[in-house]
Amino acid sequence: MLIRSSFILIFALLSFAPMAQMLTKILPEKPLIENRALAAWPKPAEASHSFVKAAGDWFNDNFGIRGLLVRLKTQIDYSVFRTSDRVHIGRDGWLFYRSVLDVERPNVETYLSHNETAVRDGIIALSAALKRHGIQTIFVMNEMADRFYPDKVPHSALPAPTPPRVRQLTNELAKSDALSVVDATAILAEAAKSRQVFHKTDFHWNDTGAFEVAQRIVALASAKEGRPQTIWSHPLDIGTQRFSGGIATFMPLLLKSPHEDMLVVKPSWQTPPDFRQDNARGIFEFSTHFPQTGPSLLKPLTILGDSYADGLTRSGMYLYFSDYYRIRWNLVPKLSVFTRDLPLETRHVVIQMIEVQYGAMVAFADKADIAAAVRTIDERFAGSR
Repeated sequence: MLIRSSFILIFALLSFAPMAQMLTKILPEKPLIENRALAAWPKPAEASHSFVKAAGDWFNDNFGIRGLLVRLKTQIDYSVFRTSDRVHIGRDGWLFYRSVLDVERPNVETYLSHNETAVRDGIIALSAALKRHGIQTIFVMNEMADRFYPDKVPHSALPAPTPPRVRQLTNELAKSDALSVVDATAILAEAAKSRQVFHKTDFHWNDTGAFEVAQRIVALASAKEGRPQTIWSHPLDIGTQRFSGGIATFMPLLLKSPHEDMLVVKPSWQTPPDFRQDNARGIFEFSTHFPQTGPSLLKPLTILGDSYADGLTRSGMYLYFSDYYRIRWNLVPKLSVFTRDLPLETRHVVIQMIEVQYGAMVAFADKADIAAAVRTIDERFAGSR
């Protein structure tokens, strides 16, 4: 009888606790970082069936002690079963997005299996148009961490294609004289022999890996301008910092989230006194300028890239260009938009993307838009050399 009564009491508490918490907020709740917008309360004007469904979605996202229950469930999955709904739990503390390895990469592989030639031709056509007007293109393809640390990937992840089509694409681009290709995969593989070049709890490369690629970009730009050697001068100074990355936020736990001692680039340079940084404007996230430095620096560079390009900036790459313009892919739905706003003083363009950058692949395969982008370059940059 006591057991039955206890069961009924516990059941009743669990049933009414969410409503009591919603009304009283008696328990402090740490908000979940869900990387999505929670369902909002529906508008009364909605149809009855739509209203009921929307109200149910709102309740599922907002009921009391939801955060506690989600964290408890995730903690049990992680600590007991070494699994997670949204994250592959790898060896030695390595985490991998399920969406990246199991969805986004296969989507890009499938897309390139039908459109690789169109993507390649689009990149070459854009680069050739820029080259006609004295603008050099440098292309960087970033592959994901599991390419460099395959022994850390759990068996739950889909096998990575070998070789990946993005690598085939990069190899084909390297044969063209319309652009220069930085082999980030080879550079990182070499650096990985002596230190870690990716985060364990985040899907980005760390800044010490980006540093090596930034050096190579500056070396290429130096050669294109006829310099006898690269003008890169500051050394790699490595520090460490306690860090819990973006992948860890997709796995909210009751206890402490997975952390790591990440490698960081410690600033080993002095910023000239005439340095100026301008904030976001239009498609530009920011730009940097050195108005009084004269011929000691390289000519203006514009970089179109994703979040991996942030590591290039933190490595100090901007220090070697008189002007440095940063643009993100998510602000450039069409490449004709990019060429429309490309600063006229630009003499180097860096196109950087990660291997699962589906939108960039589609943009370069859009023949009509590439043609429009080429026309825009020819119209805007005629006589600007």
